[in-house]
Order: sequence, then structure tokens, then C-alpha cells
Amino acid sequence: MYFQSKQIPTLENLSHRERNQAIYDALQSMSPWKQVLIKLLKILFLFPLFWLLTDFHGWISVVGLIVTVLLYPIVTRPIELTLAAGEIKKQHP
Repeated sequence: MYFQSKQIPTLENLSHRERNQAIYDALQSMSPWKQVLIKLLKILFLFPLFWLLTDFHGWISVVGLIVTVLLYPIVTRPIELTLAAGEIKKQHP
């Protein structure tokens, strides 16, 4: 699993902007099923958190929202990078 784009061997010599473009292109060229899978994984991550937040009232709900917003990219980015790395390897053997 990749946590940063510079950990992907094919992209390690590229600039930050070029790595992000390559990842974007790889994610766009994925099959529709993989794109749906990524979106479902994101929803499966967010839904329970927001469901739990409905039980909180007052300032604790604000703290919960902030934690959710901060955790979202930390959890979803490695999933995107790992799936994109497989697609990049197919495009650049």
C-alpha cells in the first residue's frame, strides 16, 4: 500500500505536479468497475462516521466533523494510490 505518490516506483523521479497528473490520468483510465469500487469504499468509510455524528449534540458534533474531515484523505488516499499504481504499471511496463 502506498501512502505517498513518491513511493510509487514508476513515479519517484517525477515532480509533484507530474505525479499528481499521472495518478489522475490512471484513475480516469480505470475500468468503470474499479471507479465504482473506489467510490463505494469512500462511502463505506464516511457513512458510519456521519451516522455516529447524528447522535452527538453541541460542540462534540463539531469536533466529530473536524476529525472526519481530517481522517477522510488519510484513509482514502492510500486506496486511490494503490489502485492507481496498478493502472500506471499497466500503462508503463
